[in-house]
Amino acid sequence: MTQPNNIFDYLKLVSPSEIKISSEDIFYREQYSEIINYLKILLTDSLDLEIYDYITPKGSLLLNTNSGSEILDYIKLISSNYYLNLVELNFFKILKNSDDFLNVFENLFNELIKIYEIPHSENKSEESEKNLSIKFDSNKKTLLIIEERKNLLKRLSTNLFDIFVEFYNQNPDLYDFISKNIILVWINYNYESIAQNYEDIIEIFDLFIRVPILSEMERETFLREFAEQNPKISFDIRKITELTDGWEIKEIKKLINVGILKHYLNSDLNMVSNEITEILIDLIDSGEIISSNTYKLKRNEIDRKKMAKNHLNSETHQRRRKSFEKKESSNLNEVIRVIQDSKHSDFMKEQLYEHAASKNYAELTIIIDKLDKGEPLEENDRKILSQYPFILNETPGKAQLNLEKGKKRIDIIKKSLGQ
Repeated sequence: MTQPNNIFDYLKLVSPSEIKISSEDIFYREQYSEIINYLKILLTDSLDLEIYDYITPKGSLLLNTNSGSEILDYIKLISSNYYLNLVELNFFKILKNSDDFLNVFENLFNELIKIYEIPHSENKSEESEKNLSIKFDSNKKTLLIIEERKNLLKRLSTNLFDIFVEFYNQNPDLYDFISKNIILVWINYNYESIAQNYEDIIEIFDLFIRVPILSEMERETFLREFAEQNPKISFDIRKITELTDGWEIKEIKKLINVGILKHYLNSDLNMVSNEITEILIDLIDSGEIISSNTYKLKRNEIDRKKMAKNHLNSETHQRRRKSFEKKESSNLNEVIRVIQDSKHSDFMKEQLYEHAASKNYAELTIIIDKLDKGEPLEENDRKILSQYPFILNETPGKAQLNLEKGKKRIDIIKKSLGQ
């Protein structure tokens, strides 16, 4: 594989005119006001500001947020509004050659220093400027964004943040260079790595701002604002707010967009109603739209199956199973009433149905159909059903629906894991 020439082949310059983000595209968070006010201080660059009587800003900002947030879009909007050149990582090239990127990353600031020295150097030449893959304007500050995306971190053997901290501590001149020429915005999605380097962080960065997951009030506010701006589309705001606990703003926007698309794909519905609540609920329940936090839970599917299996093998369920196998067909209703005394939480019920769907989906579909029609169960049917007594807590129709949802979730998980 051909090796890139230098670190700048792994960076991408974004001019303000290329940024097509408007203020209406951003759902504003409380912490955003701190970000813009901090950047205004740096852009004013005036020692007359009262803040300079107390501290001298370093020009570096650390942000911690969650996947699916709009923090990067917000920074780009600021870049556009203040006409700042923005430099960010070129993930396409990095992911193609991640090992080489890691080797040259520590040279990033050394190379930047050289570039900013070129216009003031007596040895400046046209050739030296021509060789730069990114053209920097050394007469004004550049917004440098280092975003530690999770898919990038999976490819790298070493954490970028650790490399930067070590390099910063070994190069005392870096402080002066950043404060004069660069506004460094480091976007982190892993709070644990920050906690491990906290003593260094307070020395390197002016501010550490943590933008938490959307609160219930924020989710409801966004959904209400969307409903007000789009009166032709209606949904149960309270219900969707509850179901999106742990979701980020881009994930909720995606949910609504796909819900509207699915609604309008059904020509029978869109002539009658623009109510999409059931569509949104189905997208969430089926796992067709998931949040990053939900995905973490899905990756632990094996552990959840073990939990379900342990639950089924508990002494209580073993007694019910033995009792169930001894019952004759005439006593089926009595057995059902005994089993229905047990209730499960929604979380546990999902686990149980997912386990059942992964093991005996076809057989259980036939058994539930027999229960719905009142047909007698064969001996093998009884043995299979005795392993999943929770099914009898539901009506046959509801049980079949839950089984199908469990099957969908299992299929999505297998697909995401490449199985």
